[in-house]
Amino acid sequence: MTLEFFKEHYLPLKNKLFRFACSLLGNSETAEDVVQDVLLKVWDNRSKYKIENPEAWCMRLTRNLCIDHIRSKKGYHLSIEEAYDQSDSATGPYKTLENSEEMAEIRRIMDQLPLKQKEVVMLRDLMEYSYQEIAKVLQIELNDVKVNIYRARQKIKNELIKRHQYGLAEFTKSF
Repeated sequence: MTLEFFKEHYLPLKNKLFRFACSLLGNSETAEDVVQDVLLKVWDNRSKYKIENPEAWCMRLTRNLCIDHIRSKKGYHLSIEEAYDQSDSATGPYKTLENSEEMAEIRRIMDQLPLKQKEVVMLRDLMEYSYQEIAKVLQIELNDVKVNIYRARQKIKNELIKRHQYGLAEFTKSF
């Protein structure tokens, strides 16, 4: 691999890799370190491997390094706010607060999901990967991707419905 090939095919991936690492780690400084490690590994191993899909390979490396870091720290702090920018200049302070509370609730729910479900939801909904790309990155079957996305979305949806309907049944019975 030449320097020009590396600059053309691997360096443009750094922002995607950063968002993915940040969504898994919840810490932008650590995510930067992981992305730097990934790019160094790619460069150091440039003569060892013939990579057909640089993006999938880099995403896989990023995922593995994030998992290693999580296991070494024995903690998992998901921060979807850093991966998903919810700012809107047209919203007022009340809507901003409501959005912030909703994102915190989604983060809490996602913290309860199994790791594979977290990963597929992040890749699909936040990073907009196709099902086929997710299957390549995570090295799982396409049907497993679909099932995990469905189950994760159902869990998030059901928990949000419970939150929004909390106390509503007793309130409507009194009328």
